[in-house]
Amino acid sequence: MMRKNISRITHHAISWVFPYPALKFTPMSHLNRYHTLLFMLFCLMVAATLRIPELADIPPGVHFDEAANGVLSAEIGLAGKRPLFISSYTGKEVLFFYLAGGMMRLLGQSVFTLRLTAAFVGIITVAATYWLGMEIFRDRRIALMAAALLAISFWHILLSRLGFRAITQPLWQALAVAALLRGLHRNRWPWLVFAGAGTGLTAYTYLAARLFPVLLLVGWLPVLLNRPAWRRWRQLLLFGGAALAVASPLLFYFYTHPDAFWVRISQVAPGETGLSLGESFLRSLEMFFLVGDPYVRFNLPGRPLFDFFWGGLLLVGWIILIWRLYQHWQQLPDWQKSGLVSLILAPLIMLLPTALAVNEIVPSNLRAIGLIPFVFYLPAVGLMIFVDDLRKRFPKFELTWTIFAIAVLALIAGGLYVQRVYFDTWAEMTQTFFETDGDMTAVADFLDNYDTADKTIFLASLHYRHPTLAFLSEQYGDIKWLPHSEAVVFPARGTGLYIYPYKSPLPPWARRYFERAKLLPAQTAVNDIPAYEAYLLRQPPELTMNQTANANFGNVITLLGFDLLEAGQSGGTIPLLLYWQVQQAPGQDYTPFVHLEDEWGQRWGQTETFAYPGSQWERGDLIVQRVEVPVPSGAPPGAYRLRTGIFLPETGERLPRLDEDGRYAGDSYLMEPVGVAAGPPPHPLPQP
Repeated sequence: MMRKNISRITHHAISWVFPYPALKFTPMSHLNRYHTLLFMLFCLMVAATLRIPELADIPPGVHFDEAANGVLSAEIGLAGKRPLFISSYTGKEVLFFYLAGGMMRLLGQSVFTLRLTAAFVGIITVAATYWLGMEIFRDRRIALMAAALLAISFWHILLSRLGFRAITQPLWQALAVAALLRGLHRNRWPWLVFAGAGTGLTAYTYLAARLFPVLLLVGWLPVLLNRPAWRRWRQLLLFGGAALAVASPLLFYFYTHPDAFWVRISQVAPGETGLSLGESFLRSLEMFFLVGDPYVRFNLPGRPLFDFFWGGLLLVGWIILIWRLYQHWQQLPDWQKSGLVSLILAPLIMLLPTALAVNEIVPSNLRAIGLIPFVFYLPAVGLMIFVDDLRKRFPKFELTWTIFAIAVLALIAGGLYVQRVYFDTWAEMTQTFFETDGDMTAVADFLDNYDTADKTIFLASLHYRHPTLAFLSEQYGDIKWLPHSEAVVFPARGTGLYIYPYKSPLPPWARRYFERAKLLPAQTAVNDIPAYEAYLLRQPPELTMNQTANANFGNVITLLGFDLLEAGQSGGTIPLLLYWQVQQAPGQDYTPFVHLEDEWGQRWGQTETFAYPGSQWERGDLIVQRVEVPVPSGAPPGAYRLRTGIFLPETGERLPRLDEDGRYAGDSYLMEPVGVAAGPPPHPLPQP
């Protein structure tokens, strides 16, 4: 009796998963075109409502990466550059930048234009998801439900509101697979050519798209191995030829520039540190409905891609598809077999970009973007199991309009819920503001609205020449950078304007120099936290140093003196302040170095400081620089010395030290004695 019941349930479930003449067809799957059009229009309206409003202000800051994308897009759209691949910033595929560049030609260069490009791509992806669902299942219900889930997906909404190139990958994946299915099903070569071109274009979208051909190759084995249908080979050769033709310029670029292909892969690939591959893959699997991306820039920390309800339906849908495909393999056309196999394998293959990045944040919503749109069909399939079961239980009750109304209400309710999560929770978090470089964004706004005439602008930053200022501020070319707040510079003439963003604060050791400076009103971040501190200093303070040096390096810069702040300890650092005065602008990034040596000249530690790059030096500048010289674990206690000088990193050439008569006196200056005390033993202990 139980076997008969299971068989009957299986037979009913099959009718909508594989609606072909060989199998029983469920009339419920016939939503007419008018209903479908209305629902899709409403679905796209919801998608647009969640993706377009307040684009310029939410996310609250323009992050380093997003700003760099804006600069690159402007170079393409407004400056006429035409790259095949962008080698800077660890390498970037170019399709999104051409789209954003074209948008900038129409609307001008702005954050809104950059993000609007991503929003439009995200909305079109919702429509493409419906088309792909129809090509795979021929069931409007599944296609509509997948599109609706994507429209209100927090994951996709967040990425659709960022100017990141990754947002183009799901769109071209969906278009390529849908066109390929239609071309194989209808034997129409224009669709096959379009599918091949779309597949080739995915290579220009994002790094994770390099696994998309693997999914296609494995998923389409049923077509490749369908020996009686030799015409399939002609179709696939046409598809493959179009894909190769479109991707060949980029492939040739990688052939001639192999480092461009491997640089980012090598940074995130498995190594000696980081998670094991097994741990990383398990964590990546958890992102579906257990624990998601912890990084606030791309997620509400820990929020999974689906909640338990939709995650449970996803698991049900995935298992049902595997079982039904196995049960009815012989009854299905080869192209639909391939479509379903691709759908089943996508959660495993397209998860690899985040699972393999063991040296980065795991899991990552950004690297897992290749799961879109494939993963959204699985909960739709799981839901239809229960819908059809209701129909069997209540055969006399007309469910079409009821389910249609429920779907509309669910879309509205889901949209309102995710709107509150995104706009009212995620966007208002203090962590979100600062992780999206909201402090640097506020600095850009401050500079463009403050009178900087006759002032030298000094800006502390975690990154030299921060792209956020390059993209947003007209004052970018006038800024002098203080990387990592490791130096304070006093110009020889004029007033200094010093800006310290929240993430690059004025260090405690330098506060004494600003006791007489004027603190300017600053913009506040969320929760009334100042986004930055800005000071006006009209004349340099008096500098007092414990030991004078007067070491002239090549008539370019002079070491006036130094303060040894405290003795060193093995396993720690030796902190000191160096006082420099620039004699002439070198125009090159000369850099100070400090070496820790013992009395026999053996070097035990060293540091090369980039506190105030030499290309920014001007005659008369006073530079106070803090240096932390590392002392290795296990260094024996005793008397040491510090050797300092100036060198050019590109060549290693050192500036000569000159005596009072301008004669050569070496290439460095010694500070001694420097005491080093014993520290704790290194852990773990070195092995012989």
